[in-house]
Amino acid sequence: MISDINIDYIKQHTKKMLYVDNGSLILGYFTYFLIFLIYLEISPKLKNIWIRCDSDNILKICPSGIISMLKKPFTDIFFWYPAYWDINYYIGGYLFSNALHKFSNIIYG
Repeated sequence: MISDINIDYIKQHTKKMLYVDNGSLILGYFTYFLIFLIYLEISPKLKNIWIRCDSDNILKICPSGIISMLKKPFTDIFFWYPAYWDINYYIGGYLFSNALHKFSNIIYG
């Protein structure tokens, strides 16, 4: 009986902890995308991902670098390790959306 209560309690609180509503997901992922783009350029691990100098030494925007970084978690398993979550858009977007959802629940009830 006690173990049934503990399991139900854990299930209920896990769902509550991981749930993010659709509005928070959309806003969170969109906002995080902008933060992610900035982070790709200033990250100590990465630089010149989507803003690069061409052969004439003029800065150019290269959308292929952004697309490549968005595809990487599906081709390289190490992007799913916690040490690389900062450059995994999908993990970062979910964590940001979850924090946004929890914060908005605290503010607006």
